[in-house]
Amino acid sequence: MKAELQEKLFKKYPSLFEYRKPEYNKKYLIPIVFGLEVGDGWYGLLDELFGKMVELDKKVRLTQVKEKFGGLRAYIDGGVDGMFELIEEYEEKSINTCEICGKEGKLGGKGWIRTLCDDCINK
Repeated sequence: MKAELQEKLFKKYPSLFEYRKPEYNKKYLIPIVFGLEVGDGWYGLLDELFGKMVELDKKVRLTQVKEKFGGLRAYIDGGVDGMFELIEEYEEKSINTCEICGKEGKLGGKGWIRTLCDDCINK
């Protein structure tokens, strides 16, 4: 994801990104230090998901956000009842959302599986 989009999410949901602070980087290898490893098209999904996560549990922390097998994966430290179901809901939404542009997409590909819309497939 582009740096400016990531920064918007980091600033909007600082508690989720606690593990990006230098004191954690030195002690532990937590993948969230590499940022959000997804395409720009999932920005809207992540914004919604992160808002609901913070609403549900202010103590939850993200440890990694990435694309895997064409879908969104979000890994956490902590979380209350309902948190994993919430994350799963957005993982499911991601396989119908183009990772590049955010339009309706479909899961597919040869070799590397991605979720893309028809326009992005043809580019």
